[in-house]
Amino acid sequence: MKRRFAVLLSVAALLFAGLGMDGRSYCCKYCGWKANSVAALTSMKCRLHPDGPYKGRHAPYEGAESKTYCCRYCGWKATSVAALTSMKCRLHPDGPYKGRHAPYEGAESETYCCKYCGWKANSVAALTSMKCRLHPDGPYKGRHAPVAARP
Repeated sequence: MKRRFAVLLSVAALLFAGLGMDGRSYCCKYCGWKANSVAALTSMKCRLHPDGPYKGRHAPYEGAESKTYCCRYCGWKATSVAALTSMKCRLHPDGPYKGRHAPYEGAESETYCCKYCGWKANSVAALTSMKCRLHPDGPYKGRHAPVAARP
């Protein structure tokens, strides 16, 4: 009985650490919180949800794991999704510093393409630094947005 309890405790500690039985973890794209499964991740409310603190659930980050993560609005880079989303973004669509960085979920590539007009740049930062002539809000009313290309 004691041994079974010890095994259950070690499994619970592993799950609490954010690692699944296969050693994989899933993180929230809004705050970087880690869980052992998508179900565990989406069952909790998120403190940095776009609708407001704890007004929505965690959403899984769908991009590939990498050494650096970049913001889809300005190209700022961080070593984790949590570090990226902890700071406010100077090029956020709601206005300068009115929202947090959001991770770019596409694969790293040599060129990045705007999803509205097809303009190409060699980095997300270079792409999002210019205003787009075919932006949905009107000509030159918004910035280029990268297409999230899958690996």
